[in-house]
Amino acid sequence: PQLERVEGLAVSPEFFSAWNLVAAEGSLFTTADMERGEPIIVLGSEIGATLFEDGESVGRLVLSRGRNQQLYHITGVLEPSGTEMDELAFTPARIAAQQFQGFGARFLALSTKLLFTVDDPDDLDEARAQLVNWFDSTYGVGAVVINSPRDEAEATNERNSRLVTVILFLSLSALLIAAVNVTNIFFSRAVRKRRSVGILKAVGASIRQVFTVFFLEALLIGAVGAGVGFGLSALLSRLMEETIGFGALQIGLIVVGVLGSWVIVVLFNVVPSSAAARTPAAEAIRYE
Repeated sequence: PQLERVEGLAVSPEFFSAWNLVAAEGSLFTTADMERGEPIIVLGSEIGATLFEDGESVGRLVLSRGRNQQLYHITGVLEPSGTEMDELAFTPARIAAQQFQGFGARFLALSTKLLFTVDDPDDLDEARAQLVNWFDSTYGVGAVVINSPRDEAEATNERNSRLVTVILFLSLSALLIAAVNVTNIFFSRAVRKRRSVGILKAVGASIRQVFTVFFLEALLIGAVGAGVGFGLSALLSRLMEETIGFGALQIGLIVVGVLGSWVIVVLFNVVPSSAAARTPAAEAIRYE
């Protein structure tokens, strides 16, 4: 071998499946190999290409330099993964228990922690029972410890609920304030446009036609505001999801909320539009 030192991991065959690692040459070791303590090694793509001068590793033997010298058989080389796995070698986990020190190599026994999540904290106990049954039947009773952080999950769920309530309250308050402000703006606009209303009525415009003019203006402004609100809502959802891990982009709910706010703003403008349309023509023309 050309390399002075090789680092690697002692793993079970399931490790390769978990990391989507497959053999480009040769084969991976099996559970039977691990149980027998076979002295075999699987190399990452970069080590497999550089360990020997000709780049051919599968089928060759390497001799460890530890106190218990032993020949190890290279059974496979992995396909490139673009990760640190390309620079590691892998042996069955039982070899690590024997403190393997292959050809200037260092192999680490993995202390593995797996994290599972459930959508509903009420399912934690059932999920824990299922995991205990599976790991006990696969690796032996007590070989794997299962913890379910119920208190932490419930605290997180309660925190998220409070946060949603606060955000909803602030949003509804802002919507109500905005609707009232828009109503006042349209009342003021109707007052400023009284002369124009009088001229429209003088040339034959009906109350319905004048109302339609003001109401369509409110619809247009509401549509523009709804478009801006949709963009800001999507941006805020994405920002919350990426920064604090809370919130998700729900297009359907955003559309419903934006359309609902648009309808509320438009309804609040029925009164000023109606008041402008019912202004007598003579009084409107005399308005300064």
